[in-house]
Amino acid sequence: MTPVLLINFLALIQGSKVLKERERKFGFEINSLEDYYQYMELQLEKWVKVERVIGLKTVSNPFREPPSPVKAEILFRKIGEDKYSNSDIELLRLFLLEKIYKLCNKYDVVVAVHAGVWGDFRNLDPRHMIPIFERFPETRFISYGYALG
Repeated sequence: MTPVLLINFLALIQGSKVLKERERKFGFEINSLEDYYQYMELQLEKWVKVERVIGLKTVSNPFREPPSPVKAEILFRKIGEDKYSNSDIELLRLFLLEKIYKLCNKYDVVVAVHAGVWGDFRNLDPRHMIPIFERFPETRFISYGYALG
């Protein structure tokens, strides 16, 4: 078995408690978005070198433009202070995903995109990923799914 982990293990930050847990993993404080980038890279590098991870898994949701770096820093601070909404978490996740796609290229990690069927299949249409594929042509993506019937 070769590990493929959920991309949200890096991209999803749900408050200060999560940040504190992630700080302990590498023994440094995460006070800024720049610090969090360092954490993401250290974590991905460890997964690849120590745990033999070959991929990060995500889903093909309708494309949304991520926030600007300035807005992302504001969102990061709000989340770190536990003064956030679910929308703030999702916007920061969209921003971090783009950073993660670049790291995946750097560490030769594939991004596995689930475009299968459950619930409303229109939300998992593989065509939603086209803007991402265009933005990150060097990153390896695979799309997979299943059909009913």
